[in-house]
Amino acid sequence: QIRKNLYGEDHSVNAFLYTKLGTQYNLVDKLDQALDAFQNSIRILKKQGIKDMDLAVAYKGLALVLEKSGKDEESLLYFKRALKVFKDNDINDSPELADCYHELGVLYKKLGRYNESVKNLLEDLKISEKALPESGEDVARSYLALCEAYFGLKDYDKALKYAKKSLELGNKVFGRDSPHCVDTI
Repeated sequence: QIRKNLYGEDHSVNAFLYTKLGTQYNLVDKLDQALDAFQNSIRILKKQGIKDMDLAVAYKGLALVLEKSGKDEESLLYFKRALKVFKDNDINDSPELADCYHELGVLYKKLGRYNESVKNLLEDLKISEKALPESGEDVARSYLALCEAYFGLKDYDKALKYAKKSLELGNKVFGRDSPHCVDTI
């Protein structure tokens, strides 16, 4: 409320705060509040003419909430909008971009659209391997998602390849007895 009084309702600082608030509401499954927060962030950013990574992150957050709410087709639309903003701003190696590709790939997998899933998950992996530490859980997560998408395509050799990579990296990052590694098996 103090920031609103200082800067006005439609200041870009408030958009950033709405995005953070939406993320927190989503984490605790307060989806209506998360939806409102992301929509407010997007409204402010558009009104201010801001079309940068902040807008992409708000679109991605809204997509995640919509997916969690069971609105998969609408979620796809916002993931694609986020990707367009990333591309329009030449943001090619951001962990946020990798995560957007990952979440879109996972959603396509959930919808049984495995070819589109693989395409997005490979983009995620390409960026994650460059932008994130090789020993990071994000790369292991990418390997596992690719394993599942290739399994859906009945390409069992590739599925096995990525399952092994995920397990190997997971063991290295989390330890052999971690629940993260058990999921891969």
